[in-house]
Amino acid sequence: FKKKLHVLAFACMMIFLLAGCGGGGGGGGGGFAVLKPVSNAGTDQSVPLGTSAVTLSGAGSYTEGNETLSYVWTLVSKPTASALTLGELGVTASVVFSPDVAGEYVCSLVVMGVASGASSDPDFITVFIGDSLPKADAGEDIVTRVGKMVTLNPAILPNPKTGSLLQYQWAILSKPTGSTAALNNVNYYNPSFVADVVGDYILELRVTDGSVEFSKTPPDTVTVTALPVGANLPPVADAGALQNIRNQEKVQLDGSGSSDRDGDPLNYSWHISNVPDGSSITDNNLSDAHSVAPFFFPDTADSADPYILVLTVDDGDLWDSDTVTIWTSSNNQLPVAYIVPSATTVSIAAGTGVSLDGSGSYDPDLYVLKSYTWKLLAKPTGATATLTTNGSAAAISPDLVGQYVVSLFVTDVNDGNSDSYTVTITANP
Repeated sequence: FKKKLHVLAFACMMIFLLAGCGGGGGGGGGGFAVLKPVSNAGTDQSVPLGTSAVTLSGAGSYTEGNETLSYVWTLVSKPTASALTLGELGVTASVVFSPDVAGEYVCSLVVMGVASGASSDPDFITVFIGDSLPKADAGEDIVTRVGKMVTLNPAILPNPKTGSLLQYQWAILSKPTGSTAALNNVNYYNPSFVADVVGDYILELRVTDGSVEFSKTPPDTVTVTALPVGANLPPVADAGALQNIRNQEKVQLDGSGSSDRDGDPLNYSWHISNVPDGSSITDNNLSDAHSVAPFFFPDTADSADPYILVLTVDDGDLWDSDTVTIWTSSNNQLPVAYIVPSATTVSIAAGTGVSLDGSGSYDPDLYVLKSYTWKLLAKPTGATATLTTNGSAAAISPDLVGQYVVSLFVTDVNDGNSDSYTVTITANP
């Protein structure tokens, strides 16, 4: 995205060359305007953390008369923690600067016609230094009935390399005519609102790790559909958790977590949508593709490709689907993380601390767990609470009202890592 920072704009200069002629008892005058050159600082850049030099090029700058240009590059803003000095970066068509911290740097370019002296308006380029801009995942679309409280359910996406905490910002982009719906807290991880009018509500989520403003990060949206009172709600399919099993051991599928909010009976249908290279498994190898919990025996192992199965459930009218991934290996099965919190709702006024117990984590191969890795993935903006850890145990004392999200993953003696397990703790006034 290009930014035009008008507050930094240089005064424009218009030069008029006047020519006079005389003689023969008469005189005349005329003039023409010299057109300003146009500066072009190039497109915005996003480069990895640790990049030692960033090249800026003004080669796209020009004048209508192909006049020779001079260049002035300026660093106009930088991350708060940067030790770089704002000001001139160079006076050539291309310059190089060395960012010293992650974050956003804004540079400007002004060009001048050497013969005419006419200056361009500044053009600006933004350079973001970091692994990537944080990307939001607002979660799956939601269907409910009018008048119901809706709680949003985004994916938890911490910065995978820095582990920095993400801050959340929600907004209602559109809602049905006549609705007065409002989020209870736009900076909660999963805020709520009442769908007060039948129709669609479109909500936007942005996240940041603090290195850039919310407005600079890519958004994601989720649609909440409010149906009339008494309308049939679609079922919710649940194909079960990811599995890691040994080759030729039985894969037990489980769709029992599927549900229908109206209590209608469900029909089940399983389909194998992907198999590893070399596998000849098809739907015919399922024990019963229309049961809640069929099984099959895999025929390949140690592939870079998993088995992926799709479960579709319907209530005779509406349907939903979910997928489950099955990895097979010839040796180690991955461990499983599990957290038992002492409380998921606490009172700030009481200064309640929360203890977390990960000792229920286990390894399917019965190996000893080598390590427990705890992370505080999210907390309210401004909160200073930290996570204290000791092996399979952790604790936190929330200091601001809001939600605190904690994750755990474990490693077995064969260096197999589990999927993360998360809990959300809500601190009230």
